[in-house]
Amino acid sequence: MTSHDVVAQLRLALSEENGRRSGIRTGYRSQFRFEGQDNDVELTLADCGCLEPGESGTALLRFFAPGLQNRRLSVGAMFHLAEGKVIVATGYIAEIVNTTMLAPRDATPIVIYVDVDDTLIRTAGTKRIPITRTVEYVKKSHCDGKILYCWSRGGAEYARSIATFLGITHCFEGFLPKPDLVVDDQMQETLGYCEFLHPNQVK
Repeated sequence: MTSHDVVAQLRLALSEENGRRSGIRTGYRSQFRFEGQDNDVELTLADCGCLEPGESGTALLRFFAPGLQNRRLSVGAMFHLAEGKVIVATGYIAEIVNTTMLAPRDATPIVIYVDVDDTLIRTAGTKRIPITRTVEYVKKSHCDGKILYCWSRGGAEYARSIATFLGITHCFEGFLPKPDLVVDDQMQETLGYCEFLHPNQVK
């Protein structure tokens, strides 16, 4: 019987990214936050037994309530580790050891909305500077079968022009302006199932 359910790659958030001020060690317990659901986990850090803010490494995750992840997880899926409202780390699943957690192949693909300014690019005068970490995240998510949309306060055509500049137009299903008003009778529930990922936390 294995002592862990999944193998994951983690990046610990910096304190400037509203993460922890101190590192974590093997035995650390946290909330595994995935698609609007929290599940308590215990970590075994495989590389050196500890991670400091800003560092990346391999972690073995053991769920305290493994049944909550039944048929929900897939290799490459992104998640957060959290302490309440504090996002401690961002990670992705590298291997699923507990096969009861494997999502069916015909599961509905994950939909991701990606911002433009200060997410895909930074602007300095007339110069556009790609944020390579987010660009690579978009490419990987597209290859993993996720459905991506690019949106911006600058409008749909602006979003498309930046994606073209970065060479990732093909990764997106469409380009949209950001809404000024959302009319939805279940907004609270909708946001409860939505993950928010800061550009500094993508991997």
